[in-house]
Amino acid sequence: MPRTDFRPANSTSIHMTSFKSSNLMQFFDDPKNFGASEVKSGRSWTVDELRIKSNIDLQKLWFVLLKERNMLLTMEYNCREACYLFPSPERIDKIQDSMTRLEQVIHERNDAYWQLEIGEEAPKPRAEKTLDPTDPLAAIREPIEAVTQVKDRATLKFQYLIKEKERKLKLKQK
Repeated sequence: MPRTDFRPANSTSIHMTSFKSSNLMQFFDDPKNFGASEVKSGRSWTVDELRIKSNIDLQKLWFVLLKERNMLLTMEYNCREACYLFPSPERIDKIQDSMTRLEQVIHERNDAYWQLEIGEEAPKPRAEKTLDPTDPLAAIREPIEAVTQVKDRATLKFQYLIKEKERKLKLKQK
């Protein structure tokens, strides 16, 4: 009788959300917390804890925090609509603190990468802009600026590589 449970050693498992947790209830707090005046919660992540995490772990954590924040904001909205007190509103602040610190660690890593690869400081992240409602072309200009910024980064890297090759040629000539 042939084996039907064969799975190659190099295959990867696919993580799927169960049907039970994939419904809309994932956007609400645990039902046992409904009507509670206070909900126990953990603390926010520290920068030092986040620095030892891998990039993959940071990405997973970002989405966990994002989902938790969305759930808490949904609950806060529903409590406000129903004229109930939202239990332990400091949970939203803890999530926001963790997300801000996670972004800080990502920016530190990006800066270090730019220092190693290009030899210059990484471009500072732009403040988010709101589209000008009086400008009919505002929605088109934003993506064009983003593409220009990517081209500028590629140009910087290319210029750095050219300088490195010129420096190596000078060293060989001596």
